[in-house]
Amino acid sequence: MLRDQINFAADVLQDVVKANGLAKDYLLKQDLNAMEISVPRLIAFKTIQRMRNHRDRQAKIKEKEAEQMKLLGVTQLSQN
Repeated sequence: MLRDQINFAADVLQDVVKANGLAKDYLLKQDLNAMEISVPRLIAFKTIQRMRNHRDRQAKIKEKEAEQMKLLGVTQLSQN
């Protein structure tokens, strides 16, 4: 695993522990359900969530650029 992937997994696990105090006990006991089912699903969900946030930010940036180009086009036409 890459360092950023390890950091991401650690952040997700930290969020789990903050949200539910019993989760820490299950993780420390290495509960089979938590380790093989719940944690990987949560990491996958958080990954998809992060990807969607990135895509939404990119769309907003493109939308702002298009709006600026539109305004520049109108400004240039009025100057001519």
